[in-house]
Amino acid sequence: MTLRSVFESLQRDEPGGEPGGEHGFTIIEMMVVMAVSLLMTTAFALTFSYLSDATTQSVASQNATAGVRLALAQLTQDLQEANPLSNLSTIQSYSYSVEMTLGPSGGSQKVVRWLLDTTPGSRSEGTLFRQVMSGTGSGATVVSSYPEVSDVTDFLTGTPVFTYYGQGGENLVKNGAQAGQVGSCSVRVDVSLSVDPGPRATPFSERADVALANTDPGSMSCG
Repeated sequence: MTLRSVFESLQRDEPGGEPGGEHGFTIIEMMVVMAVSLLMTTAFALTFSYLSDATTQSVASQNATAGVRLALAQLTQDLQEANPLSNLSTIQSYSYSVEMTLGPSGGSQKVVRWLLDTTPGSRSEGTLFRQVMSGTGSGATVVSSYPEVSDVTDFLTGTPVFTYYGQGGENLVKNGAQAGQVGSCSVRVDVSLSVDPGPRATPFSERADVALANTDPGSMSCG
């Protein structure tokens, strides 16, 4: 119903009223017209707001998913090129970090660590960093650090981001391997990332099962 049809309807309801005539409008008639106009405007505004929020949420979800997939692609490449995978200092470290040396043996190499930062009190979710290290071992320092994925929620549910498997298919951490053995006995690493981007995006999960290219499972004496 248009505003013009409302005007004409009100005129026809008046005794002697004709559309297009000189009959004026009463205050009640004007209030009715204003109320109808307000309802139509409010309905339009609510519809626009709903569509706008839905679009914003969809875009935010798509951007978050794309960002995680790009980071996961980089992480997968690093793991595949590990030469070798490093052993970490504590068995607990393996759930939320992985470290590897990249580059040809005897050539130019660099050490890269992926670490989920879950510093207590700093945030409700964790941030996954890709760090270039000065070397391996507990004495190594961080040369550079870049946040690859934010709002990671795996640790809130006790889900490990990284799970290490030996040549027999066993979960090395759960199978009782020592901290100094897990990296050198692994033939593949499973990566799980659960992300909650916030109120305008839908939580989601991404996974990758990565085989280490520079290992020879048949010749390994562990795992």
